[in-house]
Amino acid sequence: MLPVVRELETEYAGRVTFQIIDYYADQTKPLLSQYLVRYHPGFVVLRPDGTPLPTLIGPQSKATLIEQLNTALT
Repeated sequence: MLPVVRELETEYAGRVTFQIIDYYADQTKPLLSQYLVRYHPGFVVLRPDGTPLPTLIGPQSKATLIEQLNTALT
C-alpha cells in the first residue's frame, strides 16, 4: 500500500497533507482510537474543516483512495 500512498502524495501535492502513522507505536494509540482505526492498514481522510470521512480499513484500491480524497476536497 505504501507505494500507492506515495503516488497519491505526489499527485495531490499542495492540496493534501499526508501523514503516515506507525500503527504499532504506543504514542499513536490515542490517534488511532480517535479515528476508529482498529486494523492495519487504516486510512483516515479529513475534510479541510477537520471532520473525517468514514475510516477505510484494510488494503484499498488506488481508485477508492482517490475517491475519498476528491470527496474531501469538494
